[in-house]
Amino acid sequence: SGIVMTARNSSYMLYDTNADTVMQVGPLKDFIPTVPGSLNDFDPKVIYDPNEDRFILLFLLGNSPSLTYIVTCFMETTDPLGNWNAYFVEGDPLSTGHWSDYPAMSLSEDELFITINLLVPGGSWQTSFHQTIVWQIDKSTGYAGAATLTSQIWDNITEGGINIRNMHAVRGGIYPKGPNQYFLSNRNFAAQSDSIYLVEITNTMASGAATMNIS
Repeated sequence: SGIVMTARNSSYMLYDTNADTVMQVGPLKDFIPTVPGSLNDFDPKVIYDPNEDRFILLFLLGNSPSLTYIVTCFMETTDPLGNWNAYFVEGDPLSTGHWSDYPAMSLSEDELFITINLLVPGGSWQTSFHQTIVWQIDKSTGYAGAATLTSQIWDNITEGGINIRNMHAVRGGIYPKGPNQYFLSNRNFAAQSDSIYLVEITNTMASGAATMNIS
């Protein structure tokens, strides 16, 4: 219907391209009823699901292991001015004393994939990298407003004994593909490298047969 959603820093905007009108603009924290502590919000991402005619918004909240969240927001209906279902996805899900940074996301026909970097507290994002993990989430639970998201985590994603860093999902063009999802990366900070890494998650959680392949 010609509606665009965009987000940057700590704000978002909904825009009607047909009417050339701003529908709504505000802070990201509009999407969450309460904020744990005085946490900073940052790194927003928005994706459109053409199969469901809905947006998904995520942003990060907090940057310490005890207070780090990936706030993931699903439109409950096809009206972006209607209700949104927001979830505080744990930013230190493995309880290893790290926090979540640098999110990216993609959709398959049934699922939402979020890639995130876990960082060691106290250092820069360049030098404090611990590992990249992937959240695989059943998007229908988010749209429906389920009490909790149905999800699983892929971690220890390595090649040659080195953690693969900054994985980005390969999106399926106009419409989501699936059920498998691909990701690309390289040796981000290597002085020299001749390698590109292709990572595949082969199936849905519901199948009970999902595996990860790295080449």
